Amino acid sequence: METLQGLSCRWSPVPTRKGCIISLLVAARDTRALDVYQELMVRFRAIMGRDIAQTNPVQDNLKKYKSLGQALRDEHRYHASVFSPSFVARVIDIILAVLIFRHGINPVAPWFNARKYLDAISSHSDFRKFDDTLRLIMDCTVEEKEALQNLLEKGRRGGKLFYGMYVSDEALMTCFVEHTGQGGHLHFIDGGDGGLAMAARQMKVQMGDA
Repeated sequence: METLQGLSCRWSPVPTRKGCIISLLVAARDTRALDVYQELMVRFRAIMGRDIAQTNPVQDNLKKYKSLGQALRDEHRYHASVFSPSFVARVIDIILAVLIFRHGINPVAPWFNARKYLDAISSHSDFRKFDDTLRLIMDCTVEEKEALQNLLEKGRRGGKLFYGMYVSDEALMTCFVEHTGQGGHLHFIDGGDGGLAMAARQMKVQMGDA
């Protein structure tokens, strides 16, 4: 849908299904860093009894678009005036998005399918990513969280890694949408209360103490 190009996501926080959302950062210290990360992934799957992809907090039945009033209030913060052309254009986008994603009114258009877009959000979300640090946002049980933390603490004490973990009861989704087709949208996932930033603080303290 042409009018939805560039539309920012305005989804409500995604609540945990399992018991808690963990925001996790892991930086390997071992000279064989790749081996450290690979071992962790194997151990993570063993602890949780499922693939890491299944810990993605963003699931179809939990995504809920904000109300029109909430979305307009959020958008207003980014504009100097409600009469600016940019704000008026965003209002039109917001109204269309609320009708489609909150009220299920799917326009008949060959270039836009709301169901396909919604189904693709989970697979287009970056709940797991890796550069020089492993970054994960996972929906876990409390028991799984404790087992993961024990594993990571053992690795830290053994000089293999640094880590930061923050626990919340929801995940947040911020989105970039260039277009609504396959590969045209990316959804950035974080834990509630700035989970990754809080985890980074913990890991920084560990590095400082090393």
